[in-house]
Amino acid sequence: MESLNTIIDICMQKRLDRKSTLFALGGGVIGDLTGFAASIFARGVPYVQVPTTLLAVVDSAVGGKTGINHPLGKNMVGSFYQPHAVIVDASTLKTLDTRQIAAGIAEIIKYGLICDEEFFAWCEANIAGLVARDPTTLQYAMERSCQCKATVVAMDERESSGVRAILNLGHTFGHAIEAAMGYGTWLHGEAVAAGMVMAAEMSRRLGYIDDTTVRRIEAVLCAAALPVRPPPSMQVETFLTYMATDKKVERGVLRLVLLERIGKAIVTANYDRQTLLDTIQYFRQALPRTAGKLREASCALTPERFRKGWFIKVMLIGAILDKENRERGARMLTYQSSGHPSRFQPTNARQQPCA
Repeated sequence: MESLNTIIDICMQKRLDRKSTLFALGGGVIGDLTGFAASIFARGVPYVQVPTTLLAVVDSAVGGKTGINHPLGKNMVGSFYQPHAVIVDASTLKTLDTRQIAAGIAEIIKYGLICDEEFFAWCEANIAGLVARDPTTLQYAMERSCQCKATVVAMDERESSGVRAILNLGHTFGHAIEAAMGYGTWLHGEAVAAGMVMAAEMSRRLGYIDDTTVRRIEAVLCAAALPVRPPPSMQVETFLTYMATDKKVERGVLRLVLLERIGKAIVTANYDRQTLLDTIQYFRQALPRTAGKLREASCALTPERFRKGWFIKVMLIGAILDKENRERGARMLTYQSSGHPSRFQPTNARQQPCA
């Protein structure tokens, strides 16, 4: 709240008005905070997302969700408010450390799991290229991820039908980890990675997927040096406390995003409490396997406008620094809910085994 008040104070001190535009230059927290400030200042001013982390590029900058954290839950204070544009200069990704890149890769893998089996298989085959920041591989992954999210958001911009909730695979468990450990101790993508494995294990226990599928998910996350287990210090009761305040709770019932198969996620409350408890307890008892370190370690777009073709404009600026992309120069991509991306041919990098 303090940071939000600071932004509003500056807007008023500088005498900004409804025709002023705010720019969010930074990662997901900056984008969510600035977007929320834009949505409430003067009852709404335009803003532009300029994400500088991989996770923000493929997730938080796209879709129109804004918000700030509350001590009892992540993003519990916020609004749906679309940016005028999202501008991506992929050269900024060169400054990120390994953890930040891995956190973004977690969200990329998520898109394959929830709605694109072919893309998940591509992630498995090209995980080493993503980790190594191969320019063509990263560009393809960013485009495919944004288009997947655009398609889902176009069907349910404000989460009124429940379709958009599939984007939260791993987030119910992951948000509990982030809140319990203290925001920033685990990066969002790290917590989501562990959360996706927990969701996959629960899906297995409910008979949706088999053990081989769970191991595939673990392996690709592990190859990106992402945690595949929650922190050992988290008790079952801690998970339940934070999950009880999740935004997918309706009339006191927690809906979970689970996997029916790779490429198809479902949002369901059709599970028994004991299976949830057993899943959490399983990860409490299992060896804390992880490839990374365990960290206690105004342009509100309507569905009609989506259908007319506009979703969000993402500019990939001379970005990826290989000769081909420099010659291509600034490239404007307009993501359409009914369209398909031009297909790049990324390097088919060999997958590295999980340590």
